Amino acid sequence: METELGWRQEEFAFFKNQLNDLPERQRDRYRKGLVMILREHLQGYLSICLQTYVQYINGQQLTGKEVSLQFLAAGMRKAAKDASSQLPVTDDFYRFYQQVNWLEEAESLKGQTLKLDDSLFDLIDPIDPMCGCGYQNLQKNLYRIGLPLDLFDAYQNDLDAFISHSSGIARGIFRAGVTQQELEYWESIASGIASGVMMQLYNYVKYEKYLMRNHDTY
Repeated sequence: METELGWRQEEFAFFKNQLNDLPERQRDRYRKGLVMILREHLQGYLSICLQTYVQYINGQQLTGKEVSLQFLAAGMRKAAKDASSQLPVTDDFYRFYQQVNWLEEAESLKGQTLKLDDSLFDLIDPIDPMCGCGYQNLQKNLYRIGLPLDLFDAYQNDLDAFISHSSGIARGIFRAGVTQQELEYWESIASGIASGVMMQLYNYVKYEKYLMRNHDTY
């Protein structure tokens, strides 16, 4: 994850350096594009971080009895979704049947090796502004892979503010250019989010918080 972040920072620095070749009157307009590049890099980086986590966890060959309930539910997600599609959801009897079947399956999976669905991120970007609030969308991804919904709460306000502002630029709501001070501000926000998320995931893995025995303590 650190290497991934490093090359993205170098890539952004390359585009930022092109400002030196532009007349002063054009630089504010060019910085609007830099904000959009910054957002796309943040989206891509968060997606890579979560994919890396999934790949690491799947490589641990964990059984259902070893992991937290959130992880167990995430491991069952695909099977539960497949079962749901085969039952009529308008009938109360079938709803009850579905719940009983889910509990039985959860019990049977406790002795099996679980694998998180690694195709989740083909379906939705972590902070895609077209899929609702940036942070809420990130939480959907956390839920899908068994991570706590509040894991990245410290970055909620900054993430939502950044996504809202960059989306306003993309839609032409903010017609004025972006000053050097504004760009540096949003760059620091994006960098703080990326570094913070990386550290949170690192600590989650380091202390094996995905295991039942460590779920409530560091």
